[in-house]
Amino acid sequence: MNKQFFLYFLIFIVRGTLLAQDTFERDYTNGKDLFNLGKYELSMEAFRSLTRKQEGNKYAEHASFYYAMAAYKANLPSLAKSMFLQIQDRFPHWPKIDEVNFWLGKLSFEEGESINGMEYLSMINLTSIKKDAKLLKKIILDSLQDLGTLSQLYMKYPQDDLIAATYAMEVRNAPVTPENRALLRELIQKHNLDKSSLDIVDAETSLKKESYNVAILFPFKLDDISIRRLARSNFVTDLYQGILLAQEQLKNLEISLKIYAYDTKRDSAATAEILQMEELKTMDLIVGPLYPMSSKLVSEWSEENKINMINPISDNAQVIGNNPYSFLYKSSNITKALAAANLARHAFANKNVVIIYSSSPKDSVTAYTYKRAIEKDSFKVVWMHRSLPKESKVIPKVLAETIEDSDTLIIKCDSIGHIFVASERELIAANTITAVESRGDKIPIIGHSSWIDFRFIEYEQLDRLDVLMVAPNYINRSRDEFIEFKQTYINQYHRVPTKYLYWGYDMLMFAGRMMNQYGIYFQHAFPDMEVHQGELSLGFQYNYSNDNQHLEIIRFEGSDLTYVDPTLIIESFPCPEEIEEEETELLDGKK
Repeated sequence: MNKQFFLYFLIFIVRGTLLAQDTFERDYTNGKDLFNLGKYELSMEAFRSLTRKQEGNKYAEHASFYYAMAAYKANLPSLAKSMFLQIQDRFPHWPKIDEVNFWLGKLSFEEGESINGMEYLSMINLTSIKKDAKLLKKIILDSLQDLGTLSQLYMKYPQDDLIAATYAMEVRNAPVTPENRALLRELIQKHNLDKSSLDIVDAETSLKKESYNVAILFPFKLDDISIRRLARSNFVTDLYQGILLAQEQLKNLEISLKIYAYDTKRDSAATAEILQMEELKTMDLIVGPLYPMSSKLVSEWSEENKINMINPISDNAQVIGNNPYSFLYKSSNITKALAAANLARHAFANKNVVIIYSSSPKDSVTAYTYKRAIEKDSFKVVWMHRSLPKESKVIPKVLAETIEDSDTLIIKCDSIGHIFVASERELIAANTITAVESRGDKIPIIGHSSWIDFRFIEYEQLDRLDVLMVAPNYINRSRDEFIEFKQTYINQYHRVPTKYLYWGYDMLMFAGRMMNQYGIYFQHAFPDMEVHQGELSLGFQYNYSNDNQHLEIIRFEGSDLTYVDPTLIIESFPCPEEIEEEETELLDGKK
């Protein structure tokens, strides 16, 4: 009886198992049929019960995969990703796990999670799927333009050539900075990337010539630009005359430059017409334009045609933009801000700082560049003031205000370590100096060498307050070379040369010497070049930058201008109260 019962029970179990297997197979086949017919939501319902591990269910892995694929096709990406993650967790050794990782990578990319997506693709081992993964990665990377994300990806996968190539292209398209140019060269060298596609020039591509063509794109607004007309006192013609004098001097040094002048008329339409001229493509260097709209047009043309351009008067980093062929003769506003911050870092023990700037976008960039730089060294900005033209009295009112019916300053002496003035506007500079003078405590000021030429600021004031001035492209007027050049010019033209004439001369002398020595793409030599002595200015050094990185810090000592070593600590000035206390102690015999 027991044997008979056991036999019936065994038959029942086997029959039930066979029926269950038939059900699993039927549901699986039904789900696949629905999937192939494009009925994805019905397919998901058919697969749902099969995704669970059950005795006799040999379809759990495949059904889960089809369920996830059906969810993706039904535009339910979150549900699809959830199921793929379950497969990864429950069936880590499934032979098709690489396909799961591929789809997890794809879904992560589509959600904007590039780093996670790359992580999933890196788990793939099968060669056939690796090929698909590489193609997917290329499509995603080509559409990825976020430099921060690419930087993170490269840091995580520094050996991945595809990531490196995409990262390099985005660095190339980013604003031209020393850091970006150095990084670009590092990526090219490490991953053997194509230099030409990234606009990195070298000695091989820098053609040397017997004579170099230089286009001058200035707003002359003159029909005749002969030397006779250049006697007029005009900054544009002074710049141009300086360039012509440099051409003549270079000829004496057996360096041949052919000068071609084009009148932009300070008009973008006129500039656009010039850019249509085929002859412009034969130029080796463009000097100018001087105004923003024309400069932007020429910069785009310069980048497209791979012809260097240099601006002789601007210090605005935006003029360079993303164009690796665009250069500034001067140091940019960003370079000056960083140099001033480096000075403050070494010079001032008191970490409290006031920053004053104008309403111009360039001054705002300068001020905030300085702020970010010094805050990294634990400085604290206690007052950051944007000075508007109609609010010029705010500076002396805030800095020099006293308690009512008292000479006691509201802002105490030791509460400000120094003041950085991120502006070359005379009114702002004069108001700051007046405010500090009226305080009587000689708070250190960092300003700009252009203040020396301001009518309402006296040398004695700059000396009395020991104002420190950032001096890019500074022309030392006591140099023998300068004195000789100035006197020769006066003897010949019977007038005193202007700063614009000096700049035009100094700039083209530098550019001419560079082309003669290194070819049309002379910038390839910049990273290894020491400071190049200027004809009139102190020197040039570009390194990986497109603006002059060589500048000085100057201040008056009596009637003489002297250079300040930015690494030396400058003694802080004692507050008036401290002086009075010390004098009292001396009189009382306490010292």
